[in-house]
Amino acid sequence: KEGIHGSQGDPRQVFRMMFGGDAFQDVFGDVCCLPMLKQMMSSMDGGGARVDVSSPHVQEQLKREEDIYCKQLSIKLKAKLEEHSAGDKQFTDICERDAMELCEAPGGVELLKMVAAVYAQKGKQYGGRFLGLEGLFATVQEKTHVMTSGAAVIVDAVKTASMAQEHAQRQQMGAARGMSPEEQRAMDEKMARSGLNVIWKMGKLLLEERVRRVCDIMMSAVDSNRSKVEGLAAALILMGEHFEKVGEREG
Repeated sequence: KEGIHGSQGDPRQVFRMMFGGDAFQDVFGDVCCLPMLKQMMSSMDGGGARVDVSSPHVQEQLKREEDIYCKQLSIKLKAKLEEHSAGDKQFTDICERDAMELCEAPGGVELLKMVAAVYAQKGKQYGGRFLGLEGLFATVQEKTHVMTSGAAVIVDAVKTASMAQEHAQRQQMGAARGMSPEEQRAMDEKMARSGLNVIWKMGKLLLEERVRRVCDIMMSAVDSNRSKVEGLAAALILMGEHFEKVGEREG
């Protein structure tokens, strides 16, 4: 998130820079194409006809667009995983090269670790190893993680909303007693940092859900071919492990 604080201009560019720029285009795509971000951008855009983003019709349209987007990403992921057939050494080199490139992007190390965890988890879920027990444990772990992460984001959002209210009250009080420019700037920076932190955690959680969806769509496209599912699952686990190794080393 370095270099983001204090940025001016199009908020879309700020959000994209927070989440890897365009480095993760083939992994989770454009953060601004997430349904929730689309709604946020729509509410922030001025001028023109306003769209009621809360209407069932708009929500359904956003869901359809997200499904199409995830399907396109699943095709890219499947093509990458099929390179595993070239051999473990070559696949390892490909994974480590890709991971190093992703680490160089803004927020890259944390985003890479998130992707690595999802890939390993989804690979185990679909792989059917150890009489299917590994898949069961991976599913339970996934649901627990999602609930815990979601709860943490909600807590942070509530804290930030409370801080925003307090910030507004202090601004009014400061104007009445003649707050110095330095005091005003310190308050603004604290509020901005808190807001960006919530956006980071929320965006990361939503992108994690998108990566899960991409894996599910990829597997559902080949679910009639058990050997194909197991092959992709094995490659997914390996990619996750290589990504995690690089992320830990670079982090």
